[in-house]
Amino acid sequence: MNQVRCPSCGKLLAEYELQGSMSIRILCKRCKKLVELKIAVKAREGVDIYLNPRSHEGSDTNTR
Repeated sequence: MNQVRCPSCGKLLAEYELQGSMSIRILCKRCKKLVELKIAVKAREGVDIYLNPRSHEGSDTNTR
């Protein structure tokens, strides 16, 4: 079983088993970070994992 943890606070967000690929977004309720996870499993090349934490609070386009 694989685990997804918040990169900021380390809280366990999900556990999964995977064949194929998936893309999910999870909001950490402890530190309010939005975690985007993209996983693609390739039979011969192994596993590619991309983890991009994003802040849920505010927006980059907000200039106030």
